[in-house]
Amino acid sequence: MNLAFEDVEDKMGNSKTKGRITVSSRIDFVRLASEQMSDAILVLIYDHADERTTKSRTSLVNYLNDIGMMTLAQAIEAHKSIVMFENPDDAIRAWQQVSDHSHALGAHLFWQGLQDDAVHHASVQARPKETSPLAHHHA
Repeated sequence: MNLAFEDVEDKMGNSKTKGRITVSSRIDFVRLASEQMSDAILVLIYDHADERTTKSRTSLVNYLNDIGMMTLAQAIEAHKSIVMFENPDDAIRAWQQVSDHSHALGAHLFWQGLQDDAVHHASVQARPKETSPLAHHHA
C-alpha cells in the first residue's frame, strides 16, 4: 500500500510536504528485498519484556555454539534480527534450532520463489517430531 506525496498544514498554519509512506507486511517486504538478497532469510523476534528471554537466549546461544552454528549464535547474542542464507536448507535447520530450543525468541523463515503456503508446508514438514526438553525447562 503506497501513500502519495501530500501537503498538510501544521498547527501553526505552515504547509509541509509529507514524503511517500509505504506500508507492507513482513512477508511482502522480505519478498521485495529477497530479489536482491540471499536465497533464504531468517527473521528473529526478540521480546525484551519477557523475563524468560535472558535465560532462554543464553541457553540457546550455548546450544548453538555446541552444535557448530557459531554465526547464528553470535547473531542472537548480539540481538541481530536478520540472518541471510545462500542455502535454504541451512536456513531451515537454523529456524528449527531456534524454534525448538527457545521459548522466548520468535523465528520466521522466508525464501525466494516460494509462496506463503509453500513456506509454511515445507517448514512444518522439516520440523522434528519431538521438541527439545530445553524448550520447556524453567530453570
